Amino acid sequence: MSDPSSNSPKGQKPGESTGFFRPLAGEPYATPADREELIGILTRHVGSIARVMVERIDVRRLTRNDLFMAAAQALEDDSTREQFMKEMGLYR
Repeated sequence: MSDPSSNSPKGQKPGESTGFFRPLAGEPYATPADREELIGILTRHVGSIARVMVERIDVRRLTRNDLFMAAAQALEDDSTREQFMKEMGLYR
């Protein structure tokens, strides 16, 4: 079994706030699979620039939810942002 703190920034416990959004208790940090999922979905909205967007966002080592919200905020078009947030389950 792997150490749960191994996916957290140095000196930060799993689920501890990154200062961007307040994570839910025990919320895991974004994994490579989360980033690939996000790139796939963003590509449908913004094209091939999606990978670059995610790489720039992910520098801060965010939780999964933080990563998705940061991507949504990076979308300039309100309609595109709303569609993306609905698809990611961030907006109802």
